[in-house]
Amino acid sequence: MSEKLIMFHGFDQDEVLGLMRLLKANIAEPRKVAFCMTTENNLEWKIRDLISDVVEEHEYMLKREEERAAKREAEE
Repeated sequence: MSEKLIMFHGFDQDEVLGLMRLLKANIAEPRKVAFCMTTENNLEWKIRDLISDVVEEHEYMLKREEERAAKREAEE
């Protein structure tokens, strides 16, 4: 696996959002980094499964974002 992923554990949502902004401002290609928080549910997962799930969701979100941008350009 060559995906980049940063996982937060024990932080509240506001702390995570602040840390994500800070990290994204200091990462060469922030769109290529997936972020996640631990949950009661995913703490029971194998790390390989968690990474796979987060990366898959990240790729889906990036694709949706690109599709929306293309749609906005077509409407202009």
